[in-house]
Amino acid sequence: MTSPDELQITLRATLAAVAGDWDALMDAMHRSSGGPTIGSPSKDVRLPGGTDRLDLIEAIRRWLAYWVHSVQDEVACAATGGLYANDVYAMVAWLPEHAEWIANQHDAPEEVELLVKLAKRLHGIVEPAGVRRPAVGPCPHVIDGQPCYGTVRAQFGHEHGHRDLICDANSDHAWDALRWKQLARDIDARAGRETADDKMTGDDLAAWMSERFGRSIQPATIRKWASRYPEKVKATEGKYDRVDVTAWYIEREAERIGA
Repeated sequence: MTSPDELQITLRATLAAVAGDWDALMDAMHRSSGGPTIGSPSKDVRLPGGTDRLDLIEAIRRWLAYWVHSVQDEVACAATGGLYANDVYAMVAWLPEHAEWIANQHDAPEEVELLVKLAKRLHGIVEPAGVRRPAVGPCPHVIDGQPCYGTVRAQFGHEHGHRDLICDANSDHAWDALRWKQLARDIDARAGRETADDKMTGDDLAAWMSERFGRSIQPATIRKWASRYPEKVKATEGKYDRVDVTAWYIEREAERIGA
């Protein structure tokens, strides 16, 4: 059985871990979503859906607020009028001062174990292992008449399995690989572009991909891909399948990000 002294040490360390990862989680929540960022992937490339983050934020806030209120009710301590239940930074800084009292409560072992699990989940979101999430484009979903602010990202090395394309603001917005073509058309429409032809010449595809990904891609580069890489990036009767080549390019970028 874990002793109060051991619980106190674990509690302090876990609160410090939450404090260390919280900035990265909140930065990912509040960063505005722009267009595709394949050329310069940010830290958010690796973060999972916003719905998961919201659930975790609420669970951690509830845990911290519970113990803040418990301490305030039971312990003679300095006034905490400015300590609010949604101020995670303040609660994480304040609770270690009362770790000894918390560690001696009858439900401390279960509660500390819960916080440890939440902290591990938080760290797994901020620093996931082996997950690559290159941007595909702005999420085409509309919610209550407002466009979703998220970015659809391709999932590689992720537990979602067949859900290969997931919005980073709402993980319920997901597409499997069989819906690449429709998603590509929907993203074009969201970006205000006319729906491009599914089949394109090398020159047209180079121009389209350069605009799409914000980096210069030359027709010669596309011809080089076709000579070196899988069948799906080869031309048929002088034209390339725009969606197949784009999907291959995103997968190639995922490998580069993970390198």
